[in-house]
Amino acid sequence: MPDTEFQTWVKNMGTQTVKGKDFETHIRVMPHAEYVSGSACIFQAVYEYTDDWIQEYLNLTESMSVFLGDFPAGSSKTEPELAPAVDLSLSVSSLLELRELGSQSRLDGGMHFTGSVAAAHELCDGVGHAVAQYAFALW
Repeated sequence: MPDTEFQTWVKNMGTQTVKGKDFETHIRVMPHAEYVSGSACIFQAVYEYTDDWIQEYLNLTESMSVFLGDFPAGSSKTEPELAPAVDLSLSVSSLLELRELGSQSRLDGGMHFTGSVAAAHELCDGVGHAVAQYAFALW
């Protein structure tokens, strides 16, 4: 794969064609393999715990939407005046969607590979529910 070319985003240059041997992640990653994705596991647990909490304490049977923020055009700290290209107002319709976006961000940033995210969701399925039940018993 060192000579395989692919399209990726390059800081200060936008989308570029890069050879595999020249690829570097935009966000610094630790020098170790991460299978399964610890981040995706955390997203899974937070999704479960929070949905259980809102059902237990707010009596909501559906997941809730989450407002993520307003981001004016050009307000990026890493790409000032370039990104985002237009004003953005971001929200998700459910905590499951937030889990998916958070997990996808690890793939988009080049920190993980697809299998590590799927494996994390499977491995950590039920962790958030168990923590919620433990916490509810203490309260």
